[in-house]
Amino acid sequence: MTIRWQIFIFVTLLFVGVGVTGSAVARWLETEVVRQSFDDEANGLAVTVQEFLAPADVAALRAGKPLAQTRLGATLDRLERWAIVRRLTLIDRGSGKVLVDTVPGAPAPTLASLGRIGPVEVRPLPLRRSDDGHMLLPLIELTKDGHAVLLVEISADEYVQERATILHDVEVDGTLATLAGLAVAALLGWLISRPIHRLGRAVDKIGSPAFTEGETGSVIQEISDLGNTFGVMHSVLGETVEKGRRALLESDAYRSDLGLAAVYRQQLQPPAGWSTGGADAAWLPVGLTPPAYLAGGLELPAGGAAFAGVAGSGGDLAATVRARAAAAYLRDALARHPMPEAALETELLFGLQELRVVRWGGAGLETWNSAHCRGAAPDAAAWARGEPVALASLGAVNRARLDYYLATFAGHATAGLLAELPPLLDAGEPGLLLVLRRRPSPDIS
Repeated sequence: MTIRWQIFIFVTLLFVGVGVTGSAVARWLETEVVRQSFDDEANGLAVTVQEFLAPADVAALRAGKPLAQTRLGATLDRLERWAIVRRLTLIDRGSGKVLVDTVPGAPAPTLASLGRIGPVEVRPLPLRRSDDGHMLLPLIELTKDGHAVLLVEISADEYVQERATILHDVEVDGTLATLAGLAVAALLGWLISRPIHRLGRAVDKIGSPAFTEGETGSVIQEISDLGNTFGVMHSVLGETVEKGRRALLESDAYRSDLGLAAVYRQQLQPPAGWSTGGADAAWLPVGLTPPAYLAGGLELPAGGAAFAGVAGSGGDLAATVRARAAAAYLRDALARHPMPEAALETELLFGLQELRVVRWGGAGLETWNSAHCRGAAPDAAAWARGEPVALASLGAVNRARLDYYLATFAGHATAGLLAELPPLLDAGEPGLLLVLRRRPSPDIS
């Protein structure tokens, strides 16, 4: 997990935790205040109603006198008109008979469900919803003479609405705290991850000219220190590379003709295999120190041409330079002059020790060999049969092994000799080998 996500999750959870805890505490405090205020108001109303109910009224009601002919009846009309009392029920303690119920038809409690009530106790019952959808709070108490139980129900709509409003405010506060946490977490993650990303880009550029100290700076001290460390690493690496470069330039491997010739030969060597003019070719230098060789091919209007030769010792820088120059000159001359003329002119002009040149057009193969070439000339008959043809400057041992390989594995792909021949040849006998194979013409019948 990245540091940006760690910061994002931690800060968001912190804000959510603080917001939820703070909102829960605020809700509890506000709800407690509203509840105590409502309880005080409800108790006061219940005691007030009790004061209006005289013992004589209770006795009259127990005797069967109508409610309207008592003092309670007149008082109750005013209480209902003012919407203070929504329901009043009077139950005889002795018989359990309902003496008064201002809401006929509504379920009336029994003495058993009310339980034992103290002389001065005002007991609230659970809130209930009336048939018309209003919330009511029932309260029970004894009359002054203790002969009846008085049940008074008052409206609790305002109390319930205040609690719902408090809950809504708590939900809004919690949502705002969460959104604030997300915003702060995103901002902190961006501020901290931005210099870290710059450090990542700077690491990729350490040691290169594109590295700049400006990408490693930060207002965070630890990140700035790490950036300074990367800057030191870049400087040290640059100094080390420069020292190594100077050491290589001043070493014997580059100062001697042998080292320069090896590097020059390696950098300018032609591809190991190619296809041109309807033929596939592959060449291979032989020996721990191969000679200063030249090898290549080109496509001509009527077919193609290839050549292989030796200019001198592999450790001779001048011979290596002459070999590269002779290859370029011969490639140009073959495209403009007859093959014998171009080959002889190249041999004499650059002082080559050996040179073999072939030129073909379809199944016909024309060959030219310098007078100093070792071994047999390329076989035109083998070329016509589609077998591999070798332009080789090899010693006797390696030439014999090459002939045996070509005779045994004539069907192998030309490029395969690059992997199969080196283990068979003697590295102590330097030379050069180029193998050609004519590609069969497509069947148009």
